[in-house]
Amino acid sequence: MTASVILSPATPSIGGGGGLLRSTDFGETWDPVAQFAGLDCWGVAIGVRNSNVIFVGTYKAAKSQFSTFISTDRGNSWTPVTCGLTSFLNYGALVLDSLTMFVLQGDGVYRFEMIDLQQQPMSFIGGTIFDTASGRPLAADLVLRYDICDSMYTRSMHADSSGAFSFAQLPVSSSPFISDYQLDADPELPFATLKVSSLHLDTSSIALAIRPRRADLLIAGDRSATLDVMTLENMAGALNGGVHLFITGQNILEYSDTAHVFRNLLGVGFERNIAYTYVQGKGGDLMDNLGYFTRAAGSSSQDSVLHRSVPRKREGR
Repeated sequence: MTASVILSPATPSIGGGGGLLRSTDFGETWDPVAQFAGLDCWGVAIGVRNSNVIFVGTYKAAKSQFSTFISTDRGNSWTPVTCGLTSFLNYGALVLDSLTMFVLQGDGVYRFEMIDLQQQPMSFIGGTIFDTASGRPLAADLVLRYDICDSMYTRSMHADSSGAFSFAQLPVSSSPFISDYQLDADPELPFATLKVSSLHLDTSSIALAIRPRRADLLIAGDRSATLDVMTLENMAGALNGGVHLFITGQNILEYSDTAHVFRNLLGVGFERNIAYTYVQGKGGDLMDNLGYFTRAAGSSSQDSVLHRSVPRKREGR
């Protein structure tokens, strides 16, 4: 089935139910455009005033990545344009030049419009990060994310010991063209990372007071791997900061038995390997009645290791 045939002295093109054909010799020969293979190209239009501009619309329900495309170099390259569309079923188009286009979608007629970010109202997002308990500011790495039409943008910065941060010259939110903002904050240990989403920015700006909670830390060791010095130091710093630490992995204690965090802070040490193939958690603790295999038919990421308690040193805690 052929849905549309568009002829231009410079670049004749043909659309159909199985893709897009393009000719560069006035229709003597035709070549398929690989990008549109298998797609129903119902709407094809070449610029009336500028034949370098070609529009192709596809008929693909709920598939925005296959919706509408524009070329400004006679079909040598294509740019997807879906920003502002609420239907991805295209039936046709009228193209005058690169700035004047009308497309017929499944839910109505749309007019193509260029967005000049230099003309958009600007604002900023800023604030401070601090510990709620002590009131002291926290250093942190921050990443701000937002979308402008079909492109995603990120801005990053570091809040120093003052805890202050500011992202300036941000275009105000304007759905569906400019999305709301998302802020990711990664504060210093022992505080957990956090995400603040759906920040709708207007000309009044946004001021945030971020109070991250203390982290719950999980350390999962690789098979028979020794924890590096930095990881051990971070574990010790997290414990001293009040973090709840959960450690799992093969031979972690056996290979790091003399580390400060295990010997002095946790008060545990490695004693010996055992030959049991199945163990069960001690009643009343975190692993109460939980059983797991340690050899043969069991998990290859665990090895039979027995720990013993050693005197705990408080070291000013």
